[in-house]
Amino acid sequence: VVFADFGWLNVSIEPTLHVARYTHSAADARNVRLEFDVGSVPQVLCLDRVELLREEASSFHRLPGASAVDDPFQPLGRGVNLDVAPQTDRGDGAAIWFKTQYTAAQMRAIAEAGFESVRVFMHYHADPNHTQRQIDDALAHNLSVVVCMWGRKVWAADPTLGRHEIAQRWRLLAQRWRGYSNRLCFELLNEPEGIGFAPVREGNEAAMSLYSAAYAAVRAEDQHRPVLIGAPGHDDSRFLDPYVTESYLTFRFNDGAGFFNDPNAGAAIHVYAPSSEDSYNFAFWTLSLSSNETLWRDPISAQLEHVAAWRRRFGHNLRVVTTEWGCWQFERRAESGDLARWLDRYIELFKAHEIGSMWYTGIQSNQWAFGIFNTETGWSKVVLDRLTGVRPAHWPSINQVINGEFTSVDHAWHLTTSRVLREGARDGAYSGSSMLRLTVPDLNGATAKLFLQTYDRWGQPLQDVQVQVARAWWPALGCWSDPRLAGSSLGPNPDSNHPEQSGSIEACRAWCTQMANCKAITFEAGRACYRLDRHYDGWYDPTHASMQVSNYFEGSACSPPPPPPPSLIAQMSGTSGGAGYDGDECCATERPTACTDCTDERNQWMVTKDLACDRWPYAYTKLCKHNANWAKQKFCQRSCFANGAGYDGDVCCAAAPAPAPSPACTECTDTPNAYMVDKDFACDGSWASYAYENLCKHNANWAKQKFCQRSCFANGAGYDGDECCATERPTACTDCTDERNQWMVTKDLACDRWPYAYTKLCKHNANWAKQKFCQRSCFANGAGYDGDVCCAAAAAPAPSPA
Repeated sequence: VVFADFGWLNVSIEPTLHVARYTHSAADARNVRLEFDVGSVPQVLCLDRVELLREEASSFHRLPGASAVDDPFQPLGRGVNLDVAPQTDRGDGAAIWFKTQYTAAQMRAIAEAGFESVRVFMHYHADPNHTQRQIDDALAHNLSVVVCMWGRKVWAADPTLGRHEIAQRWRLLAQRWRGYSNRLCFELLNEPEGIGFAPVREGNEAAMSLYSAAYAAVRAEDQHRPVLIGAPGHDDSRFLDPYVTESYLTFRFNDGAGFFNDPNAGAAIHVYAPSSEDSYNFAFWTLSLSSNETLWRDPISAQLEHVAAWRRRFGHNLRVVTTEWGCWQFERRAESGDLARWLDRYIELFKAHEIGSMWYTGIQSNQWAFGIFNTETGWSKVVLDRLTGVRPAHWPSINQVINGEFTSVDHAWHLTTSRVLREGARDGAYSGSSMLRLTVPDLNGATAKLFLQTYDRWGQPLQDVQVQVARAWWPALGCWSDPRLAGSSLGPNPDSNHPEQSGSIEACRAWCTQMANCKAITFEAGRACYRLDRHYDGWYDPTHASMQVSNYFEGSACSPPPPPPPSLIAQMSGTSGGAGYDGDECCATERPTACTDCTDERNQWMVTKDLACDRWPYAYTKLCKHNANWAKQKFCQRSCFANGAGYDGDVCCAAAPAPAPSPACTECTDTPNAYMVDKDFACDGSWASYAYENLCKHNANWAKQKFCQRSCFANGAGYDGDECCATERPTACTDCTDERNQWMVTKDLACDRWPYAYTKLCKHNANWAKQKFCQRSCFANGAGYDGDVCCAAAAAPAPSPA
C-alpha cells in the first residue's frame, strides 16, 4: 500500500494491522510505504481504516456546550460549511466521493478559526445518529449548527410522495432534537433544482409545497425551533418573490400568524456570482477580475438586490442567511489580490443588507476547489482574514484520506493489477461498519499495489504534464507561452501570441502567475533556457513558492529541437504526377478528397459545464487522441486536430467562411443556453412561454447572446434589429438522433446495438420519453416516442475497394 506525494509535514506510523507479517517505512518526508508478505498461496487481506494525520502541534481546551442565544440567527452571520461523509453508513452510498470522513477534530478546527456557526448536510436516508454526533460536537465547541437536508430525486417526479416523506422525516427529527437549544437550526431542503425540480412555475410551486409541508411538520412538534426555508432553483434569490411567501407557506399558528410573523423563521439563499450565467465566470472557473468592475460587481449586487426587494414588499425585518457562497481557490487568485477584492465586495453588501453568511466550503477534502482548509497547511489566510479575522497558529490533526473507512468500493482506491479481487465487506469490521477485502492470488513473484488516486478538478487522474517545446523562433529576451503546446495558454495579449518582453526571470514568473493554465514558459538570458512549472491546487498555501525554476535546455544556445523526419507527404499524388518516391508503385484509386470537414461536437458533460472545444486546453493534453472514448466518439474533432491532438487518420479542412447574410432578412438560430441544454428545454417547447415573457429581449444577457433567436422573434419577443427569415416548410418526417444518456456513454453502449432498450426503455420509460434518448434506434425497432416519424437515415458511403 503506497501513499505518495501527499505533502504531509510530519509522519508517524502506528501499526495496528491484523496480518501475520508486515513491514513499514517512511523513506522520506513525502512517501510512506507499507508492505505485506502474504506468501505464495492465495490470501485475504482486509484493510479496515486508513488515516494520514499530521503531528499534533498544540493542545486544545474543550469549550463548554453552547447555551441558548437571544438571536438564533446572529451566529449565522459568521459561518462555514462542513461537507464531509459519515464515518459509517448503512450501504446507501453515504460516503460520497470526494469527501473525507467526519471527525470531531473538524469541528474543533472550525471553532479555533473564529467561526460562530457551521452548516452540515443530512441526506433523507442518512442515519440521524451521525448527524446527532455532529450537532453534539458543534455545540460542545460553542458553535451554532444548521442541519440541511438533501432530498430524493424521486420527489420531483412525484411531489405528493415528496410532501409526505419530507414532512414525516422532519417531524421525527423535530421530536428527537426538541430539547436542544436554539443554537440548532433546521434548513428544510437544499437546492430543489439539484434533485430535479425545474426552475419554472410548475417546478417552483412543487418545490414550495415540500417546504410548506416540512415547515408545518416542524412547527407541529416545536414552535420555537429556528428554521430556514430556501428558494426554488438552487436557492436562488430571484425566486424569493413570489415563492417564499405565505401564499405557498400555508402553515398558521393558533393566533393566525404565519411565516412572516414567525420570529424563528428566515430564508436561505445561495449566491455564486459572477458565474457563467452572467457571461463572466469567476466563481466556477479561473478567470481574473476584470478592470471593468461593473462586469463582476454588478452580478453580485443584483443577487442581493432581490433580497432587498423581497423585504421591501413583505417586511424589512425578515431574516436572510446566505448559507452557501464561494469561489474556486488557487494560488494565483490569492496572490494577485483578485480574491481579496471579490471577498470585500461580498462582505460589504452582506453588512449593508444585514444578510447572514456561511462560506461553502470550509472543510471537505484537500482536493476540493472551494475548500479554504487544508489538513497540512491550515486555513486560507486571505479568506479567513475577512470572514473571522482570526489567524490560528495551529490546527488539529485531521485525516486527509478519502474513504479511509472503505464504506464503498469507489473512485478513490485503485489497484495496479486486476488479478487482485477487491470487494466491500460489511461483516467483521474492526472499525466502523465496513472494510475492503482484497483476495490476493499467487502473483508468481510480481507485486501489486493499492493506491489512493488524486484527481484534478475535472475528475481526471492527476499526473505530471510533460511539455514538449518546439518553436520556430525565440525572442532575444522574453517569456512566451504557446497554446499549441501541451498544458500552455495564450500569450499576454488576448488576441494573439506575442511574447512578453522581459529582462528577468522574475518578470516571467510574475506573468505566468497571472495566466490561467500557464504550465510552461521559456526565458533566454545568457544563452540558457528555463522552464517554470506552475502547480495548481484547490487551496492556497502561503508558505511555499508558487513557481519552481529548473534548467530546461543545456548548451550554447536556446535552439528548438530538430524537426521530425519528413513523412511521405502526398505520396499517391506525387506518383501520379511523375514525382513519386523511390520504389513506390501506387495502385490506381479514386482521387481522394484533400481533407475532412471536421466538427466540434461536445460531450454532454462539456455542455453541462459550458465548456467550448476551442477554449479548453486541458482536452488537448488529457483527452482528444489520448482518451479511448473520445477517440471513438471524436468529440471536439476540429479543435483537437488544430491543437496537435487530432484523431488517427484525421486531416481536417480549414473552417469554411460563413456565408454572407441575406440583406433582406437574418437567418436566425435557436441556440439554447447551457442551462436549457442541461435541463433539456427546447426554445419552442413547453417551457418557451416563460422565455418569451421573461427572457428573450427582456433579459440583457439573453439579448447579448441572442439565445433562442428564431423562437423569440416568432413569438413577439425578438431582439432589437432582428428580422428573421421565414423558415423552410418542415418535411413530413423528423431527422431523429441517437443521443445516449450519460450512463450509456460511461458503459460504452450504442443505441443501435442494445436490444434491452427497445423493450424496457425507449417509449416504455417516462424519463427516456422526456429526453428522447436513442430516438432513431427506438423508432426503428418499434419503440418510438409518441408523435415521432423519423426520416430514413442517409445511407453510409460504400467502403473503398481494397
